[in-house]
Amino acid sequence: MSLRILLVTCLFFTSASCGSEEETPPNSEQAEEQRDFDDAPTTVGANIDDPDSNAPNSDSDDSDSDDSDSNASDSDSDSDDESDSSDTTPNNDEELGDLDALCGPRTVEAPYIPSTGEFIVQDQQTNSLWNLRGEAFEGPCEGARLEAVPSFIGMWFSWSGTRPGATLWPEGTNEQPGPSPDASGDCEVPCSDIRSGGPPPDGIPALDHLGRWNRPQPAKMVPVDEISYLRDRDKVLGVTVGEESRAYPHNLGWWHEIHTDQIGDVEFSVTFCPLTASGIVYPTEQSWGEFVPFVSGRLYNSNLTMWERDTEDPTYWNQMMNAGIKGPKAGEKLEVLPVVEMTWARWKELYPDSLVASDDTGYDRNYTQYPYGDFETNHDFWVVPPSLEFGDEYEAKDLLLAIDGPQTSRAWPWPAMEDVGDRVVIHDELDEMSLIVVFDAEHQFTQPFRRDPGETTLIFSGEVAP
Repeated sequence: MSLRILLVTCLFFTSASCGSEEETPPNSEQAEEQRDFDDAPTTVGANIDDPDSNAPNSDSDDSDSDDSDSNASDSDSDSDDESDSSDTTPNNDEELGDLDALCGPRTVEAPYIPSTGEFIVQDQQTNSLWNLRGEAFEGPCEGARLEAVPSFIGMWFSWSGTRPGATLWPEGTNEQPGPSPDASGDCEVPCSDIRSGGPPPDGIPALDHLGRWNRPQPAKMVPVDEISYLRDRDKVLGVTVGEESRAYPHNLGWWHEIHTDQIGDVEFSVTFCPLTASGIVYPTEQSWGEFVPFVSGRLYNSNLTMWERDTEDPTYWNQMMNAGIKGPKAGEKLEVLPVVEMTWARWKELYPDSLVASDDTGYDRNYTQYPYGDFETNHDFWVVPPSLEFGDEYEAKDLLLAIDGPQTSRAWPWPAMEDVGDRVVIHDELDEMSLIVVFDAEHQFTQPFRRDPGETTLIFSGEVAP
């Protein structure tokens, strides 16, 4: 079989485990999509109707304009005209000029080298090859890194209900009205819509790297090769701080929903709501103080609502809104960290030296079985029905990638990306950020990066590793 790789150049400007802590999951396997993936690399250039929309960002380096509306074959011919050297590095460093301006700092000492046939990207300016960790592993930019943009995966109904006026890729605007404050002024949403999901506060026990708050033991992180409870199609959330990466499997999130951990001097909480398939990571240090969340047992719009366990008057925080919705800090926003989601099989390949959350948690749970039957694929099955209207552009539980920019929120629905291909590279713009969004359907992977590692906005094409 072959795997399609398509380049889409689109510069558009524009849980709670609802059961008690003792609940036994039904004897059911998590639904796995059966699908054929095509392996033949096909790179498609500008693939939108309006050629003017391929114009580079006016704030970008002038060099961007040369190739912004050309396709991959144009890029190849341009490279041939500019240099007689190899296809991989057609220009020497002197001809390229200031590499720091093109590539940014080249500080990654040992970038991951993809195996033959793996999905990679190549920039048109230097012809450097980049892995899906965002690292240049071959060519003039070797050792450079693209900046990951904070984002999250979630279900359509939950995002659409809470993001009025947000934009959609490839086009469109979310027309839903969104939440409104309670008439009493006590809540940022209707207080009556903050509903019990079944368990009491802290009835779904969050994991903690220090074993605080009467946890039976500290949460353990172990090497990849010591993990035996995950299947290749299980999914993990990945967090990278500096040069260290760690994985937090959905399998633990089904039962615990929050895992507080620390890499270096950065403490953070990995949160996962099984009822909206949303994984979001919050640093403990927020602009307004410290945030260490716990599972409140309540839901808003069928989504995880967190609380502060050790305060007399706790604030309730909704995960999908990234905001306080009731209590002293209602209205405060939560800062988020970059997180990536992918299958366990892909994580093992991309991050073989990483640590992974162990199933030795001190709790008696079956971390190999998904406890919600066909919830993720049955669009009519609800544990707690959503309280907000959502659009009919997509099915309720279709997945999407979402970014909340400084001014604008934007989503890249998976069905729209799958309509383009199994492996897709999207160029996009959000709040003056030039982005590349990489999508790999086979491995349930999508991640946005800034594509200006230096002073130049790079243009990429999807390729396979040699």
